[in-house]
Amino acid sequence: MFFLQVWLLTNALPVHL
Repeated sequence: MFFLQVWLLTNALPVHL
């Protein structure tokens, strides 16, 4: 489970903006 951790991390941090 690597994508899950990355997704959670990206969601927690304002990286999408």
